[in-house]
Amino acid sequence: MIGGRVECEHCHELVFVSDYHSNCSHCGKRLHVSGGSKTRCARLDDEDTAPPTAVIREAPPEGGFSTVAIPGRGAGHGEDMPATGRIAEGRGSGPPAIPECITIDAEIGGPEAGHRAALVFERGEHGRERHTLAGAMSVLGRDEGYPRELRFPLDDLLSAAHAVFTYSGERVTVRDNGSLNGVYLKVEGRTALRGGEQILMGSLLFRFEEVRGAGRRGDRGETTGTRGMRAGLSRPVGQLVAIDVTGAEGLTYQLPAEKTLIGRESGAYTFAWDRRLSARHAQFEQVDGVFMLENLSQANGTFLRIRERVLEEGDVLRIGAQIIRVEYE
Repeated sequence: MIGGRVECEHCHELVFVSDYHSNCSHCGKRLHVSGGSKTRCARLDDEDTAPPTAVIREAPPEGGFSTVAIPGRGAGHGEDMPATGRIAEGRGSGPPAIPECITIDAEIGGPEAGHRAALVFERGEHGRERHTLAGAMSVLGRDEGYPRELRFPLDDLLSAAHAVFTYSGERVTVRDNGSLNGVYLKVEGRTALRGGEQILMGSLLFRFEEVRGAGRRGDRGETTGTRGMRAGLSRPVGQLVAIDVTGAEGLTYQLPAEKTLIGRESGAYTFAWDRRLSARHAQFEQVDGVFMLENLSQANGTFLRIRERVLEEGDVLRIGAQIIRVEYE
């Protein structure tokens, strides 16, 4: 196997190829790769056109992410994730540079017989749209989605090639392709939180942080830019840092060890303006030294940002403005 960027002799576009018999995605012709930088093109019948092959960077960038380039779509679509994610327009800074030649990290297998997955897009009052993942790799994005059913040009929260779905045995894995706004998984019931995790509730994006050194009751330890707790509760042992649409940090919301409710109408912290937030949306509590997050809203959901995950039946993802349920056939 090879990996590199070549110029098609017919359409003169620079495209990525993964082996000696790839296809030009711009003009629809076969590329017979020789030792030079150009290729010979041979016309293809429509049924011979192959889907793109994932080309993976040899070493992931700082922070553990790796990005996938879609052959024929240019280098490195999908931006590296910044230090703090935000729900902002996905047309962010330009893509990272990708070397002239890269190698295939691994073969991507197709769906095993009788074990295909489907992405079910929730459309509210307009019902649901179902897309079966029939190929070895599918890409969801604003401009570079593949196949076309996974392309959403009007969703400005998506990056060009936002998330990649690949088969691994009987299950599908989703991976954030270095997007600006991230991939989120809906919390079912209660889950343990780790410092630095990002939480999406309605239109609100927070970063969870642990606070070391609990103090006596009544000592709220408020500082400028911090929303404090009601009197009588223990000193904060955790906090939520709001991230605004520019990526800047906003107010910090203190969390005691006791149960702390967040919602549109009820709770220690309320956000009446956010229509995507349920009246009683989510609850935080420290149990045996571990902070727990409980989703109380089945309608709107509470989501955690993920980098890569093997998807199970019934998992719900939020990618851009898309709400997606995973089903296996």
